[in-house]
Amino acid sequence: MDTFEKPTQPKEEKPWEPGEKRDTQAQKLVGFFEKTAALDFFQKIAEGTKDRPSFQEFRDFLTRINGILRDIPIAKRSEDGQGVFLQGFGENSEVPRHEDKLPLLQEAYEKSETLEREYIKYFIPAIINAVHLFSDGNGRTSRTIYLLLENHGSNENFASALKEALSLNGRLNAIDANTAFIRGDLENEVLRRNGWLKKGDPPYQQEQLGKINSGIASLEWSELDGNYSGYEFAGKVEELSIDNGQYMITAVYNFLGQERINEVTEEYDVDGKQYQTISPKKMMEALTPNEWEAILDEFYKLIKEETEILIDVFVHPDQHKSKDGKSTLRDAFISAIQSERRL
Repeated sequence: MDTFEKPTQPKEEKPWEPGEKRDTQAQKLVGFFEKTAALDFFQKIAEGTKDRPSFQEFRDFLTRINGILRDIPIAKRSEDGQGVFLQGFGENSEVPRHEDKLPLLQEAYEKSETLEREYIKYFIPAIINAVHLFSDGNGRTSRTIYLLLENHGSNENFASALKEALSLNGRLNAIDANTAFIRGDLENEVLRRNGWLKKGDPPYQQEQLGKINSGIASLEWSELDGNYSGYEFAGKVEELSIDNGQYMITAVYNFLGQERINEVTEEYDVDGKQYQTISPKKMMEALTPNEWEAILDEFYKLIKEETEILIDVFVHPDQHKSKDGKSTLRDAFISAIQSERRL
C-alpha cells in the first residue's frame, strides 16, 4: 500500500528571511546569467526563433535558477516539489501530483511557441507557479523567468529589476503571475465540465452535482479512527476536503457514478427543502481501502484538469471569458497581475 508524504508548505515568502540574503542571491544569479548568456537564451524563447531552446534545455535552466535562489549545491539541485501545497489567506490549495508536473510544464512550454511575445512572459511564469515543481522558491523562480522573458534593453536594467523581484516584497514590487487571481474561474470551469449545475446571476456558483446539493457532513469525520482499514486514505480525503470540498465531492461522484452514489449520501429536510450530502460515515461503511485510493486519484485528475484549463486560457483565449463577459479570462488575469503591482 502506498504511503503519503506529509505536505510541505512553500517557504519562499517568509518575512523573516534577511533582505541581505536575497540581494546576494540576486547578485549570484546576475553572475550566472552573464556566464551562460541567459538573456539571449530566454529571448529566443520569447521571440519563437528557429533555434528556440528545447524543453529539456529550458528545464535544466529552471532547476539551476531555483537551486541558486535556494543556495543549494549543484549536485543536490532537483525538482523536489513532492507533496507541496499552496497556502493562501484562509485556505490551502493543492497543486498537481508530482508525476503530472513535468508533463504539464512541457505541454505549456511547447504550446507557448504559438503565442505572441507579450503573452509568453505571463504564461510560462504562471504555469511555474501553478505546478510548483520545487519545494521552495517557486514564486521567486517564476518572477525571475518573467524578467528573463521581458526585454529590458540592458544588463544593468535587468539586474536592477531582478534585485527588486527577489526582495522580501518581491510579490508587491514586481510582476507576480500568481494563478490565485483566477483560481475561482478555473475551478468553476472544472466543476462545469464535470457536471455541476450553476445557479444565480454572474458570478455563478456551481451548486449541484446530480442529486448532491449540499457539501460533506464534516462532523462525521470524528468517527474515523486508526483501526479503520482505510484509515490512511480516508484521512487524506478528509484533509483535502477542508479547502477543496467541491473537488472532493466531484471525485467521489465521478468514481462511484450515479448507480452507487446513494451508498455514500444522506438525505435530510430543512424547512421543507430536500438536501443530499456526502456522508463520511457511510463512506467508511461502503468503501474498501482501494476505493478510497481511487477517489484520491479522481481528485488529482481534477487538479490536473485545472492546470490544463489554465494552459488553454492562453492558447485559446476566445473560448474563456471573464466573469463580466467583457474580456477574455487571459486578459483579465494579466490585468489583475498588473493592478496588484501598482497597489
